[in-house]
Amino acid sequence: MGAVEHRITFYSDVPREIRVPAGVELDLGSFGRGGALKQQIAFAGKVRLVLEPGAKIRFPEIAASGDRSKGPILYFTDEAELVMLGDIARDAGWWTDGLTGSDKSRIKILGVGQIWLNKQARMTVFDSALVGIESDKQTPHTDVTISIKRQAGLYIGDDVSAGGAFQVGNMVD
Repeated sequence: MGAVEHRITFYSDVPREIRVPAGVELDLGSFGRGGALKQQIAFAGKVRLVLEPGAKIRFPEIAASGDRSKGPILYFTDEAELVMLGDIARDAGWWTDGLTGSDKSRIKILGVGQIWLNKQARMTVFDSALVGIESDKQTPHTDVTISIKRQAGLYIGDDVSAGGAFQVGNMVD
């Protein structure tokens, strides 16, 4: 018997936005633990998932020996967008967390999962946006796959807007 697929879809014919504010985490840690179930969170039509500086997407933590294909899928299709915002206020006091020494404006993607871009869907990292695919103490194993099909695209800048930064791996151990 093949894998069973479960999907929740956020759809709109007109532009709508789901926003993850600065310092907030979109926690998908309970997804992807359903055995043979393939779990998708889909954004379709003209829906935008917007992450502010310092926001996180946390996929589940699956041990290094675990089946990484069981992580959930963030699926963007039609004209849906995954938008990473930047912040130009990078003064030393705001930029760094005094307790941990880590930056507070980087958008972090952690854990084991996939991001699928299909049809005309887009992922954008423009201007001062900083995005990192990283691990941390809570989620020490990270394995993120980004799949781009048809006319979809991952844009780190374009003809009009300068590109931000897209990092894979931790800044410090």
